[in-house]
Amino acid sequence: MPEYPSEGRRVSIEKNFADFVQSMTPLEGGGGIAPFATAADLVAFAAAYGASESEPIPVMDKDNKPNPIRYEVFVTRNYESLIDLLAAFKQNDVRVLTSSEESLNERVEIFEGYANAGLQLMKKKLDPFADKLEGLELLLASNRDKSDEPDELQDLSDLV
Repeated sequence: MPEYPSEGRRVSIEKNFADFVQSMTPLEGGGGIAPFATAADLVAFAAAYGASESEPIPVMDKDNKPNPIRYEVFVTRNYESLIDLLAAFKQNDVRVLTSSEESLNERVEIFEGYANAGLQLMKKKLDPFADKLEGLELLLASNRDKSDEPDELQDLSDLV
């Protein structure tokens, strides 16, 4: 367990994504079959997707955000490593992983930024689909097709 305090810390998303989050999570009020069990699951997925496709979009005016998610929810759902990884990726500096409260705040802000970027992209791509699960499957398939392209790296001498 981390040595730094996380009590009371929240992860926020932009207000304009609240309805999208509800449509993707039955436990959050979307009803029916949805791709994600909780908003935390969706936010974590969106952060990873956002990091793969975009620069982070910082959360503006955190005091006016819908239902921020307690940081502990991400820890108990084992997303803390994802949060740390995205921060190290963005900063390209492992010092962001120190156990200080300041570093944790920075990691959470980076995670929120990538989550907002991912939610923005997902909303744009999935809004046309009545069946969000089908839309998400197509989104993942299109990304898988992109990753099947050969890398530019031809041999290990390219790394030197």
